Amino acid sequence: MHISRIEPELLDSNMPRIYRTLCSLLRNTRPHVVRTACQVAMELYKTVQCTQRPEFDELASTLLLKSTHTNKGIRNDAQRALDSMVSHLPPATCIRILTNEHSASHKNPLIRATISHLLYNIINIIGVECLLSNPNFKDLRRKIFTMCTKFLLDGNNETRNDAKKTLKAMMGHPDFDILFYQDVDWKIISSVEKQLVSLKCNQTHTV
Repeated sequence: MHISRIEPELLDSNMPRIYRTLCSLLRNTRPHVVRTACQVAMELYKTVQCTQRPEFDELASTLLLKSTHTNKGIRNDAQRALDSMVSHLPPATCIRILTNEHSASHKNPLIRATISHLLYNIINIIGVECLLSNPNFKDLRRKIFTMCTKFLLDGNNETRNDAKKTLKAMMGHPDFDILFYQDVDWKIISSVEKQLVSLKCNQTHTV
């Protein structure tokens, strides 16, 4: 980690191997080894910021699994590593990982809750104005809209609440309705119509 802080470019060519090693360590049975791997990942996301695939994808997916670990220390360290990922890496890269075809339907409700929370963090980092006004973010916006809309029906309360917070934050933008109904499949929208009406009413009362 010391090298990553001083001369991160020295690690660039070795990052795929480093990521593979971290994935292996994350599967270790000893908690202190797993926690150390999480802490190293958190630091590397901040300093080296490598997103080379498929190693980056594998590491992020493994951290998502560890964010639901029964060991509180491992769980917290994995979540901090994921927070570092969304804070320091390109939003498009993070959203691609978080909104892949398995995310909304993942069998583990705690992973869905983690994803919903990270999407809310990304919105705060990008800013609603930038997300809804920048044409370069069209695909990201569509993915966030779709994922959060699906999460409104999730059985996990934390997942639903973070999805509601994300959508409410965006509903204050004057172009939200046009963009939302343009980007999200009507079948998905019709399944959460009551929830959307309730969110809009709450948004109006808040304003």
